[in-house]
Amino acid sequence: MSVLDLSNYSIVLGSSSARRLSILQEVLKITKVTVVKPDFEENLPKSMSPKQYVQQTSHHKLLSILDANTFESPTIVICCDTIVDCNGQILEKPQTKVVQRQMLNSYRLHNAINVISSVHVAIVHGKDIHVAGDEVCTTLNFDSSTPQEVIEAYIESEEGLEVAGGFKFQEAGNVLFSSLKGDYFNVVGLPAKRTFDLVRQLLGHV
Repeated sequence: MSVLDLSNYSIVLGSSSARRLSILQEVLKITKVTVVKPDFEENLPKSMSPKQYVQQTSHHKLLSILDANTFESPTIVICCDTIVDCNGQILEKPQTKVVQRQMLNSYRLHNAINVISSVHVAIVHGKDIHVAGDEVCTTLNFDSSTPQEVIEAYIESEEGLEVAGGFKFQEAGNVLFSSLKGDYFNVVGLPAKRTFDLVRQLLGHV
């Protein structure tokens, strides 16, 4: 049972990420969730600051879902975007091992990296829509003593392909890092506590 009473709402997760769905269902106990993939091409200019980039991407994801869907009953829509900030460079999801290797080797040079997520939540009652959003930053320290053969073995496992920053901290990617400061679930894909707070905040406005 969720610690929030959401029995009067349909819940929409604006993401195809299995990790985000799992956090909603297993951590926040929001079990009845409809998944809708945002129709937004994530191609904003990386000349923005990392925080601004992730904030704008998350917001546009939410807007794309609100624009493309009609909600017949009161609905809560949750969207999130996550990036890695390495020395001011915005890193998203590597599609190839070559790009992933470049990311992981850059962590050796700049071992304190920031995982930044932006969460946007909307409560929809017909034409009445309330929106709230916020960003969460977690710092990971890459273990610069990690042998290159370990990094290569991780790359060959293909676990870190198509995930933000090129690693899954909650799985074997954990061995590449020495410490974490901040929200663990943020690194996995959805900052649970901040998401909870935003939903609770909006419930107080309806």
